[in-house]
Amino acid sequence: PHKFGPPIELFDGKSMDAWGVQIKDRPIKWVVEDGAMTNTPPQANNLVSKQKFQDFKIHAEYKLETNSNSGIYLRGRYELQVLDDYGKPPETHGHMSIYAWKAPAVNASKPAGEWQTMDATLVGNKVTVVLNGKKVHDNATLEAITGGALDAAETEPGPIMIQGDHEKVTYRKVTITPI
Repeated sequence: PHKFGPPIELFDGKSMDAWGVQIKDRPIKWVVEDGAMTNTPPQANNLVSKQKFQDFKIHAEYKLETNSNSGIYLRGRYELQVLDDYGKPPETHGHMSIYAWKAPAVNASKPAGEWQTMDATLVGNKVTVVLNGKKVHDNATLEAITGGALDAAETEPGPIMIQGDHEKVTYRKVTITPI
């Protein structure tokens, strides 16, 4: 059991004020329209939350285009892959994998163009992930940082990073609830 703090809206459908970018001299190439933030490929910047977090629950709602690819980095170090892979077998580079380390237990992806929901709870180096109502990781151990991590300071709080430098992806909700 965890004691949760008040939720923090990193994206509420209106403003990207809670976000900075990973590469300072690259244009942001994200827009807010119709209550969602969408990247404009190619090479949109990766979004990095201005706030840092240690242990937390994250709730995200997003939609993928056909063949699109993104990622949600917990503490800026551990990528949960976001990928259009509906109907394919689970694998270490699939949707909601702990990128290149651990495949999800099941492929719970929806088809491209449908809204998807992800809830992950991160405490220490353990993560539980629910994708579209199905548990895909149950207290999985984060063995090490994943590729693309912002740093390797694993014991310190870190930001949320949303990958935008691949194909088109749309987020309509990103909420952090500290533990």
